[in-house]
Amino acid sequence: MISFHLKFLLYVTTFLDLLLFYKCQQTCDQYAEAAGNTQVPNPIQCTATSVYYFTPLEESFEDARKTCQDLPPFNGVQFDLVVIESQEELDVIVTLPLRLSVFYRLGLMANSISNPTWINGAPYTLGVEPPEDGLCLEFSQTTEIPAQLVFSTCEIPRFTICEPSLPYIPPSEACNEIKSQYFIPEENADVQISWEDAQSACMEENAKLATIQSLKENLCFFEKFASLNTFWLGLINNLSKKKFQWIDNDNSAYRSWCDGRQPPLGSEGCVVVRFPSEQTTGCFDLVDCDESHNFVCEIQTGCNEYCLQTLTESISKSLQKSKNDCASC
Repeated sequence: MISFHLKFLLYVTTFLDLLLFYKCQQTCDQYAEAAGNTQVPNPIQCTATSVYYFTPLEESFEDARKTCQDLPPFNGVQFDLVVIESQEELDVIVTLPLRLSVFYRLGLMANSISNPTWINGAPYTLGVEPPEDGLCLEFSQTTEIPAQLVFSTCEIPRFTICEPSLPYIPPSEACNEIKSQYFIPEENADVQISWEDAQSACMEENAKLATIQSLKENLCFFEKFASLNTFWLGLINNLSKKKFQWIDNDNSAYRSWCDGRQPPLGSEGCVVVRFPSEQTTGCFDLVDCDESHNFVCEIQTGCNEYCLQTLTESISKSLQKSKNDCASC
């Protein structure tokens, strides 16, 4: 029979493997620096939510996809044409230092006028409708927000934006991947209060104000709480360190500011999430901490269902291997 110490060692080894995996993940800046020393000729732009590569040549839709897919993967994820699932992301891209007065192709070919979708299967929600089948979406870079979106023939050479290509996750399924429980205390279901009072109310439930540290979490909140329109977020402005910081000290750089830009350093206030319409998955805004808003609390559960299953299987296989290697144990 395997001893407790061996089981404990296996647990620790598995945990360290997971820790090493996350530690070895590249940041966007590290990827950009490494890519500058390889075959990538054009600067890479890093934002709080994605990595963008801007092609140096004008190409057709299909040739541009190949150019993107030939880029070195980012943390194992292959590049493809950019997919823009919200107006907020488009506004962020427009503010990046691009070539002016040129068109940039995006990752959408309208095979169906009635139901155009992005290349990863995400629904198209940006408003401008294709006049006919077979056209591709692009925008004119003029630094104006909102950007001018147009559909044109896919064979026309255009500059292109690439990003790591992730599969579309419907908001209804996003919560399955989250390692937290979100709730509104029953006694505060219809109450709007200040940021400090909201955090205190969550702490009374052994919880904290909710954080949104990834696109999946953003989608989950959209599915569960968009009807609130606006609610407090567990993101604080650390004036001494001159940066915005999650209240659980998580180092996630995910930010989805409503105007596409972080408020100026030194700006005072607290952060809310706004859901201005069904065409947006929500955005962050800095407001006076004494304003009254709804709030959502969060309790970390530590592991989602898939994580628990994977961890259990890994430990089980390791234990079985130990049994086979050491029959006398």
